[in-house]
Amino acid sequence: MDELNPVLEDLTNLGEQQQEVEARVLQLNTEISELNESRESETPLIHEVEIKIKELRQTISALNNHQMSLKATFRKKKDAAKEMDEKISSAEFALVQSAQENASLRSKIIQSPAKLQVEVNITIN
Repeated sequence: MDELNPVLEDLTNLGEQQQEVEARVLQLNTEISELNESRESETPLIHEVEIKIKELRQTISALNNHQMSLKATFRKKKDAAKEMDEKISSAEFALVQSAQENASLRSKIIQSPAKLQVEVNITIN
């Protein structure tokens, strides 16, 4: 009988351990069920967020395209402004040259016919 006591104690301990393990399994199964329910209740929210993300990505893509278009327009306007500045500079230079030529030609205009006659007579004599 003394030999059976340690075996009985081991069996008792194993029985207690089994009950503890079964209780832990039950607890974990309960937690799993709660988590599954939570996941199921959050599924519609997840779908809403996914839809919103998709919409935002589309908006970002559209805005990126618009930005590229604006950059291209800006470059064209900048090039046109540069070309216009060059034309203005060229026109200003031509205006200055014309003013100088005009002044030169004005200086050659005879103001008085009598003075011309005197100069012609001096040149002839």
